[in-house]
Amino acid sequence: MSDDLNYFSASALPLFFGVAVFDFEGNGVVINLHASMKEPEKFNFVLKLTLTIYVAVLCIFSSIAYWSYGNNLEDMVTLNLPHDNLTSMVQVFYCFGLLGSYPMQLMPVFEIVESSTFYHRMPTLSSF
Repeated sequence: MSDDLNYFSASALPLFFGVAVFDFEGNGVVINLHASMKEPEKFNFVLKLTLTIYVAVLCIFSSIAYWSYGNNLEDMVTLNLPHDNLTSMVQVFYCFGLLGSYPMQLMPVFEIVESSTFYHRMPTLSSF
């Protein structure tokens, strides 16, 4: 192990909880996943398994990145990569991935609006 690894720092706890909240911010999607499952009774098992795998991958990736870069690790690991076209493309695709997640988070809103009486009273093209 590296000599400059900092295993615990109380001043980094707020950043840790901020990153943890960001990593698990997909709660708006969970209800839709449960509702769209073919066998909703298996949802708890699938959720636990998925979260376990997700946390394990995050811990392994974070440990390897911290072990590789030590205290020089940037907040976003992609900032540690060499600044070339490949790194820029990774960052662009990461942005597209984030943008693509917003419509999924709006699905509960659309379902609530579509089930409202106001939505059913709205004029449609066939009513003109």
